[in-house]
Amino acid sequence: LSLWAPSGGAERVLAIQGAAWRAVAGAAVACQAVEGMLADVAHNSTWCLLLVGWDGSQLPVAAVPLSAGPDSLPRDGAIIAPVFDVPLNALRQPSDAVAALHLEPSQGRLWAVLAGGDLQAWQLLSGRPRALGRWALELGDRAVAVCEDAARGEVVLATRGGGSGALLEAPRLLGSPLPGALSGPAPPA
Repeated sequence: LSLWAPSGGAERVLAIQGAAWRAVAGAAVACQAVEGMLADVAHNSTWCLLLVGWDGSQLPVAAVPLSAGPDSLPRDGAIIAPVFDVPLNALRQPSDAVAALHLEPSQGRLWAVLAGGDLQAWQLLSGRPRALGRWALELGDRAVAVCEDAARGEVVLATRGGGSGALLEAPRLLGSPLPGALSGPAPPA
């Protein structure tokens, strides 16, 4: 997996233990929040990079210490060593494959847009990781990206139109407040 510091400059390539990842989401978080997810327990870092990958069948989770703060890269030779898999519903058909991932850093929520149009969410921080829900999206277009703005309590989807479909449509606000199990009883429309 190739990483670059937000300030630009050097690239760091990290090896991933296990199957190759087809998609990845990550966020800089306090190492204290991911202590149980660290393969490198002998670190002295304050900040860690929390990573979730999609390997075609599972969503492995790993945390890697950052060398010098949230805008830095992991040390040379660091290895991405997943410690558990997010409980993805069993893949029954191709529409259950993951199309896009987003990891919201302040709350530790993982979002996955599935190829068939569903949206699934998990809570990775604040206790034991757990599923938050799965919602069938009826957008008429294919969702290709998801992003949560936790401060505003909103989830935004980028969609691709049906026809020739090469262009992204205007982002769609999924819900404010957040859908279903995250803020109330009703799933998104």
